[in-house]
Amino acid sequence: MKNKLKTDGITTRKLTLDRLRESEIKYRTLFDNANDGIFLMKGDTIIDCNQKFLEIFGCSREQIVGQTPYRFSPALQPDGRTSREEATEKGKAAISGIPQFFEWKHCRYDGTLFDAEVSLNKIGIDKETILLQSIVRDISERKEADNRLRISEENYRSIFENAIEGIFRTTPAGRVILANNTFARMYGYDSPEELVQSFTDIGKELYVNPEDRERFKNICEQQGSVEGFEEQVYRKDRSKSWVSLNARAVRDATGKTLYYEGTIEDITPRKEMEIALRVSEDRYRTFIDSTSDGVFLKDNRLRYVIVNKSLRMFFKKNEEEIIGKTDFELRPPEDAKKAARADRKSLKSSSIVISEETLRDRVYEIGRFAVLLGDKRGIGGFVRDITERKTAEEELKTKSLSLMEVNAALRVLLKQREQDKTEMEDKIFGNVKKLVLPYVERLKERRLDNEQKTYLDILETNLKNIISPFIQKVSYVYSRFTPTEILVANLIKDGKTIKEIAKISGVSENAVNHHRQNIRNKLGLNKQKVNLKSYLMSLS
Repeated sequence: MKNKLKTDGITTRKLTLDRLRESEIKYRTLFDNANDGIFLMKGDTIIDCNQKFLEIFGCSREQIVGQTPYRFSPALQPDGRTSREEATEKGKAAISGIPQFFEWKHCRYDGTLFDAEVSLNKIGIDKETILLQSIVRDISERKEADNRLRISEENYRSIFENAIEGIFRTTPAGRVILANNTFARMYGYDSPEELVQSFTDIGKELYVNPEDRERFKNICEQQGSVEGFEEQVYRKDRSKSWVSLNARAVRDATGKTLYYEGTIEDITPRKEMEIALRVSEDRYRTFIDSTSDGVFLKDNRLRYVIVNKSLRMFFKKNEEEIIGKTDFELRPPEDAKKAARADRKSLKSSSIVISEETLRDRVYEIGRFAVLLGDKRGIGGFVRDITERKTAEEELKTKSLSLMEVNAALRVLLKQREQDKTEMEDKIFGNVKKLVLPYVERLKERRLDNEQKTYLDILETNLKNIISPFIQKVSYVYSRFTPTEILVANLIKDGKTIKEIAKISGVSENAVNHHRQNIRNKLGLNKQKVNLKSYLMSLS
């Protein structure tokens, strides 16, 4: 019995050891093959670690066993506390029975830092042996991914909030479920939240024409998306503006539309310009159609782009029959060739090229000029019927020629009359100076009574008054002679001798010779062999 009990005890102990060995094998297997780094500490010293821990920290077992955890931590943690201080605090908490789980900045054996998740738990081997088990998970990649995600979300949020275009999501029922700041400001609201809370059905509350909302939904439902959808909407202050949408329908797995999302752009300035341009085009069309001149515009291939009413009447065709065609398709070949030559010349010119063409017995003046159509040059021009003007010009030219002939004859007559008048004035002045005034001078030298002197003064004054209008026209030569020299010069010109002149003048022959020499001097003949009589006769 005793032996049996002894045998049973041995067997039991053996089973217990086997189970313990088996348990230790399982533990070691789990310990060594765990996906996280695991190490055991006694006090603040590492006494064991698994293979994953060695891989994470890049060292051998000999390099880590016997080290403190501070060896594998930087001096400071991200919160600014020292690694030693914070690790000691967390270790005491774990020893006290409070498991610890936290993020920690570790460093590998070569000093490379990495982020880790750490858990600390107390393990009781027996009453006297207390160990700390630390599980370390490298979360560097996750942290990097989280950081990239955070940056991506921040970028998305920044793009979303600061986008130039409005960004939105609306439900088919008409509620706004998402909007950015630009979208809110576009409609006059201070924030997206205010806008979202302001509408329950944008089709009725936001759209100027509610049917536009239905049309937008129909396109999205049928085509899945819509681009450049233009609509007029109300702003918060009920003023109207124009917007353009690009949107798509977002559906669930069953194909049901959850919401519409897209971008929106305020095109009010553009629409106002388009409206203004349309009004301007209408005015322009009215203007060019009301003018009697033909007006046209051709592209770089000389095809008609614009023709006004007058030109359509000339071609006897409607606008659709002219636009897009060249003169070769609308006019006789010779006329078309002339027009093409003039068009090509205008394309190379920087000014208006004017030409005249005779068509159907009518004369037309055509002005062509180069214009810029997009990035290419074209031809603009006007056509004016100048038949009546040309006829009037020919008549005027004929009349002008007749008038020129009459004017020429009148000029000859007037010139002759002016010459006759000048000759008459010269004769009157010369005769008085030559035939009258010298004898008046002689009389003044005689002994006269007072009455005779009075009559002589009156006679001299009246003679001077008579010839005063002619004084400005007196010959420059005679204006330099004295009265006696004039008398002597006229007698020499009449062929009188020195003796005859002395007798007529009542002076000596020497005095006559003296006057004669003065006359030659004043005429510039003192050193020339020129006959004085002949010279004086040539001056009259």
